[in-house]
Order: sequence, then structure tokens, then C-alpha cells
Amino acid sequence: MADGSWDDAATVAVNRHGRQPERPKPQKKKPELSPEARERLRQNALQRISEGKLGGAKFGRMSGLARSQKRGRAARRVAEAAMQDQNAKAMIAVFQDAIAATQPMSVRLKGVELWLSIEREEGKLTLKEESADREAMSRDEMVQMLAKKLTEGPTAAILQQHKQIEAEVVQDAEVVEEPDDGAAASE
Repeated sequence: MADGSWDDAATVAVNRHGRQPERPKPQKKKPELSPEARERLRQNALQRISEGKLGGAKFGRMSGLARSQKRGRAARRVAEAAMQDQNAKAMIAVFQDAIAATQPMSVRLKGVELWLSIEREEGKLTLKEESADREAMSRDEMVQMLAKKLTEGPTAAILQQHKQIEAEVVQDAEVVEEPDDGAAASE
């Protein structure tokens, strides 16, 4: 029975999982298009491109986001639900329960680790948002922000103290005139 057919048990290879490999699937050939049909498809594509429904840099940058945003990603819906006050309180209660003294040490450590990772990620996001805000500011806005920081808050208090210290030092100083070296040498 060794006729070389695919079903011959002696010639069938077995992959590493102990299964027989699938038979190769025949390739489907695309039908040949007539020049008229090809031109009709081309015109439709050009029209859709001009309407902004097909192609362009905008679609390349989105990397498939357009479709997922229309349907709504599950992760986005979960994140929106997490921002609701009652859900946020329930999640905090879970973390507090995880680090309670009644829990085994492994559960407590895992709870602390997750809680700190969330805090760390929030800090990173905050820094990114602040840097994006700074980059988006115009020169005038940056000058106004800097002036506000220098005139209000702890920075302003430190500058005022420094200014008072300098004023005291100047008030206590005496002016001493030194003779000009050139005038002393000519005498």
C-alpha cells in the first residue's frame, strides 16, 4: 500500500504535537478584470479618496483606530466606568481589603505592588499631560505662567526672603574708597 498517496500511513509525517499536518489549501485565483471594470474601480476609489473615506495620511496614523472608535473599545468603556465615583470607591475598598492585616502576606504584597504600580502609572500620565500642555503653550502664556509662579506661592516667599536678606546686607555695608594706583604712582 505504499503508493505514495497522502493517506498512506507509512509516509504521513507527524508534527511535534503528534498531529498530522493539514493538507495544503489550493490558492484562489482572482478573476481577471476587464479594462473597463478596472477603470470603474479606479474612479470609485478616487471619488472615495476625495471624500475622505478612503486612504490618506490620516488613516495611516490611526492604525485601525477609526473602526475601533466607532464600535467603542471595551477598555475605554471599562475606564469610563472606573471613573464613576461609586465604582472608584469600590475599587479602593478592594485594594484596602487586599492589604488588610487579616490577609496572607502574599496577598498583601501583591495588593501593595498593584496599588503602587497604578500610582506610578498615574504619575507618568500626569507628567506627560503637563509636558504636552507646556509644549502647546505660546511664548506669552509661558511668560505669564512663569510670572505667576514667581509672584505667588512658595517660590515667591523664597524670593522675598532672599530680597530682604540682600537688603539687610547692603544696609550694613560701608563704602570704602581706595586710592587709585595710577595716581599714587605719578606722585
